[in-house]
Amino acid sequence: MMERFDNLWVRTGFGQTAAGDDSWEIMIDADHGGDRHFALPDDFEDAEERDRNQGRFAQNAHYVWPEMPDANRAVGWKWFFNSKSTWHDVPPWGDYGFQLDGEVNSGEATARIEVMTIAWDDFYWIGPDESLVHTFTEGNTIGLGWVVHDIDNTAEDNGGASAGGWGINPNIQMWFDCVNCSDFLLAPIDPRVDFSSVETAVEEESWGRIKAAYIQ
Repeated sequence: MMERFDNLWVRTGFGQTAAGDDSWEIMIDADHGGDRHFALPDDFEDAEERDRNQGRFAQNAHYVWPEMPDANRAVGWKWFFNSKSTWHDVPPWGDYGFQLDGEVNSGEATARIEVMTIAWDDFYWIGPDESLVHTFTEGNTIGLGWVVHDIDNTAEDNGGASAGGWGINPNIQMWFDCVNCSDFLLAPIDPRVDFSSVETAVEEESWGRIKAAYIQ
């Protein structure tokens, strides 16, 4: 979940980052194997085997909103750029809520975003029945990379086209492998804490906005 202010929310499909626009890039290495997830043409002589190994043991995708089916590169909302999959971004495997207070490609805007996605131990682009979902377990460690990309492409923004990004670590190669992704420990719930009596840090009106975004 994220609330993000931007002086210009860009969604054109032609920006400087891989996704082309203001977006997220998320790398998930659920089994903490440090695997390479991008198969190069020379890695496998057989094209089908190469396709089979794209995003197989770890997955990287660009998340972009609103959806643009005719975008230059990043189509839909979850662009799994090295995979032929057409089902990974639909329920129950993926879903999102997106609300933009402002106009796309025109001035200041605040985006509110919530995403649901599945992590895979063995992903096969053909379908979920041929793939293996990861089971998150307390005490295990996962690898995670996350970059928030910001595109400004008008003359008033830094004198011309510009791109920036903020990430949880400086790994700029997570599009290729997950060796340098950050480690996250799946901590157990503290049995001493009665969470039912703890007030949420989320503002009261936030849940209404999230629900409204899903309805949209």
